[in-house]
Amino acid sequence: NIRSFGGLSLNFPLVTVCMNLANLSLCGVPFLAGFYSKDLIVELACQYSWGIFILLMMFICLMLTVLYSVRLTYLSFVGLYGGGTFISVCESDHSLTGPVVTLSFISLISGPILGWLSFSAPVLIFLPVFLKWAALF
Repeated sequence: NIRSFGGLSLNFPLVTVCMNLANLSLCGVPFLAGFYSKDLIVELACQYSWGIFILLMMFICLMLTVLYSVRLTYLSFVGLYGGGTFISVCESDHSLTGPVVTLSFISLISGPILGWLSFSAPVLIFLPVFLKWAALF
């Protein structure tokens, strides 16, 4: 139960930074791994004329992803401690922090590298300005 957590940023600062990087990547923040896939999918979907209902549903799903990530970050790291039992876990345990830091580093560098390897030629998509900004927001 996510409501049992809270205030983890005081006890786990490294995990907090890594989790925030993962959430930002999931939200499609530019230059993280999620941006290169999510932005291209949204722009290609906007380029085809599938209808306003499909585009509206896609943008609602994107907004729900961002809202879920913000809720997760707030409840687990910023909110008040809800009585969960995490006392036995400490951040000095390398079996916890090693994989977390490794995966965070991979999420930072894998987006540009995979984008460069997958698309050797630049992909140019022409969209109206409001759709281009809507995909980013």
